[in-house]
Amino acid sequence: MPPGARRSRAPTLADSGWGGGPDRRRASGLVGRLAGAAALLAGLAQLALFLADGAGLGERPLIAAWNLLLMPPAVVLFAWLAPRAPVAVGAASVAGVVSLSLWAGSALWPGLQLSELAWIGAAAAWWLGIGLVLRDERRVLGLMTVAVGIAAVGDFVVTAPELAGSPLPMLVFMLVGGWKIPLAVVWSIALGASLAARPPCIPVARVPHHRHHHAHVAPGNDLIDSGYGAGQG
Repeated sequence: MPPGARRSRAPTLADSGWGGGPDRRRASGLVGRLAGAAALLAGLAQLALFLADGAGLGERPLIAAWNLLLMPPAVVLFAWLAPRAPVAVGAASVAGVVSLSLWAGSALWPGLQLSELAWIGAAAAWWLGIGLVLRDERRVLGLMTVAVGIAAVGDFVVTAPELAGSPLPMLVFMLVGGWKIPLAVVWSIALGASLAARPPCIPVARVPHHRHHHAHVAPGNDLIDSGYGAGQG
């Protein structure tokens, strides 16, 4: 990068030069919108659970649904943000998938006896790690993500003594740890709306085309010679 140059934001679908052609941009947009729809459904599952007492669907299926539905958005967030901070986003994304898997697993198979602290702590790491990077792309959504992460830290702080047999007073519990679920509902819906309305550019696989003048290219160089990511260096 030349001296004094400013680091640009990650590309969006409006940047017509990204992604090696319109077909790949359309595929990227479709993936982003599907992930947005999944996040919206996750938020609705949370609302059904906490506002309508499960809406007759049962508590455990809804808990599993909202966590599993957040898996696609977690993958899209990773693919979108990893180029900006590979280590931080990668570690946060692993923590997110672990958290979602543990919470969904505990709902579907209660006999696993998983520690609640495990998925709360992993969720906090995911939201904080992703949110800090996401601020540079979509500031409001990034700040919302950080806020949910801070609320998850509060939930961890009040849950630990409760599981140890020394619960805090209910007022303290609610003031410190009661913000995570409401904020998570709002965040899921906001994330879904953002991804659906403005899907980010993410790498998507391309169906190879047999072109005679590329027959001499050695295996492993197809992405370079096809122009994928051209101009990104």
